[in-house]
Amino acid sequence: MSYFIGLSLPDHISSHLSTLRGSLPALYWNDPDTYHIPLCHLGAIKNDMLMSEIDIELERMNTPRFELDIQGVQHNILPTGESEFSVIVSSTPALIHLKKKIEHIVQQFEIKPSKKRYVPKIALAKGIGISEEQISNWLYQYNLFKTKSFEILQFSLFSTYHTKHSVHYDIQSDYMLR
Repeated sequence: MSYFIGLSLPDHISSHLSTLRGSLPALYWNDPDTYHIPLCHLGAIKNDMLMSEIDIELERMNTPRFELDIQGVQHNILPTGESEFSVIVSSTPALIHLKKKIEHIVQQFEIKPSKKRYVPKIALAKGIGISEEQISNWLYQYNLFKTKSFEILQFSLFSTYHTKHSVHYDIQSDYMLR
């Protein structure tokens, strides 16, 4: 089992995002209840004491609530060769501040955050065998997809495990923003 820290979405935002499901039939579309904004990948942690210490430190964080919005769609090719379709989340100073505070905490436990440039997004679907024309048409059709601002009240520790056809996410702990 692997762990990461991320933001769950309000139900009305997940519902709005779910209107995009099936817009490219050949893809595997994520269930709306699994939509999230990843912040920090922790990896596989088998030490319960370490997880408990991380949990305590995350609980102690004193970070204010903030607002985010969704500002369009994007397509990426994953290292596996699959196409990934996602929505772009506004990269606000408050979001980056929260991410940096979380990374500072996990670095104290010798967990190294990713060095890749952070682009906040919500993964919607992935798959193979999608033509460039289909990708272009989808991006053209949904490039103006946006949401109203929504408040972020908490962040969460997720566990994740893979099955043959999907990835499952379970929230292990929630941490309230002030």
